[in-house]
Amino acid sequence: MYKYMPVHKRTDSQGKKFYQWGNHGKRYYYLVNSKKSEEMAKQKAAKQGRAAFAHGYRSKGSRHGGSRRSRRTSRKASRKSRRSRK
Repeated sequence: MYKYMPVHKRTDSQGKKFYQWGNHGKRYYYLVNSKKSEEMAKQKAAKQGRAAFAHGYRSKGSRHGGSRRSRRTSRKASRKSRRSRK
């Protein structure tokens, strides 16, 4: 299971409200008095997160993330530990 960045509800420097996936995602602004507008903005931000994972994004805490090299070195380490147990 992947760890994921949640959708954040934020306010910009001009007082406009928006939803954003993670810390650097696109900002989806909404009208303050409109529940429909707010829900659509939240859905769009969540959709961006799903798309990021679908296209290969992996969070730092992800079990299957990281570079190919880090996976190779972790495999070597696990082999060494198995050998030392024998």
